[in-house]
Amino acid sequence: MTIRGAAVRRAARGSAFHPISLHSAILEAPVATTSLSDTFTKLPPARGGPVRILVVDDVPANILVLSKMVKVLGHTTFSAEHGAQAIEKAKAEKPDLILMDVMMPVMDGIEATKRLKADPETRLIPIVIVTALNDAKGRQTAADAGADDFLGKPVDSLELQIRLRALLAVKRTYDELEAARHRASEADRLKTDFLSSISHELRTPLTAIASAAKILMKHGVEKPESVQKFAPVIAEQAARMTRLLDEVLDLAKIEAGQVTWRDETFLPSQAAESVSEMFHAQAEERGINLAVQLRPAGPGEGYVYGDRDRIMQVLVNLTSNALKFTPKGGSIRIAAARIGPAEAPAWGITPKEGRGAVLLAVEDTGAGIAPENHELVFEKFRQVVDETSGKPHGTGLGLSICKDIVERHGGRLGLRSAIGKGSRFTVALPEVAAP
Repeated sequence: MTIRGAAVRRAARGSAFHPISLHSAILEAPVATTSLSDTFTKLPPARGGPVRILVVDDVPANILVLSKMVKVLGHTTFSAEHGAQAIEKAKAEKPDLILMDVMMPVMDGIEATKRLKADPETRLIPIVIVTALNDAKGRQTAADAGADDFLGKPVDSLELQIRLRALLAVKRTYDELEAARHRASEADRLKTDFLSSISHELRTPLTAIASAAKILMKHGVEKPESVQKFAPVIAEQAARMTRLLDEVLDLAKIEAGQVTWRDETFLPSQAAESVSEMFHAQAEERGINLAVQLRPAGPGEGYVYGDRDRIMQVLVNLTSNALKFTPKGGSIRIAAARIGPAEAPAWGITPKEGRGAVLLAVEDTGAGIAPENHELVFEKFRQVVDETSGKPHGTGLGLSICKDIVERHGGRLGLRSAIGKGSRFTVALPEVAAP
């Protein structure tokens, strides 16, 4: 039975929740699940294992011999016939290393090396000069051009293996440093955007409070009705400012390790039920159907160890977001279920032997989140634009704080979403024995 007017509805225990068609069950594994590492950019990590090597030589037989030797070492190759083609392919395909002949038509290997090392796009790619010219002057010319190492012809397979291993290790280090630099740069940019946004977010309620206070000071005595009209504005905007500041302070405390955790063994399903009751009136006022669905666990099952208030904070944040993005007439479900030991690894959970995991979900029929933003929403300071209004919402800290809290409990926070259909955030926590 569906009760209109957004009344909180407790779905039959174990029954399906039919109004939300996006996801048929809480037990569907999430598409995007946050890991324990922070990612500020989509820049891929340094590649390990098999690598791609560009072999440059104008003699096809030499390319064939070198390519076979490289492939025996577990790497892949592609080739170029002269220096100009090598530059073109290096820019387009970003090899991990280049084996460069010297004497070639169109452009020789020395000139190609100079140009590759002068270009920011390719300067970090190691270049090994492969040549029959073993005199000191020739080697000095290659070194001046920027070559990283040399191999004499005919190439010895053991020497090739040693040179490649050393240079590729250096290249991986360069890649990791470059990735770290990009992440730091992206973090700085996000913090700058955040500070600009938080200034605006704080200024807006302050302006409303100041305006309402001026009106009350001017007309509060002779027009008592103005008190009834503008006092709630002051209270509401003050509460908004408090929430913003609380989020900033909360994140700072969590990152500094200054949070006091009040750990205990408790039933998360009870926390889910409490949160649904907290939002009952707000959902009803907005014309949204809010339901709670608790799938019963067996005796002594469904318990977790941690800070109950912090887990409730996560559910409050997720439910508040769901209300924000769900239109009138839409639906929100808060659900809880227990899964067994065999299913827990699919959620990234490693509970103690014989124990499973507890899943908490907040699901809505709101605007949904674009696939490219599924990972971004968990990043610190990242404000994802509302698909309907085109404007960012909030401080960009709420979901990041939720992620930190959940992972502190050994859990994972996951997301499934589709534009125009809604979103489901799922908290997976390791189960413990009953107290």
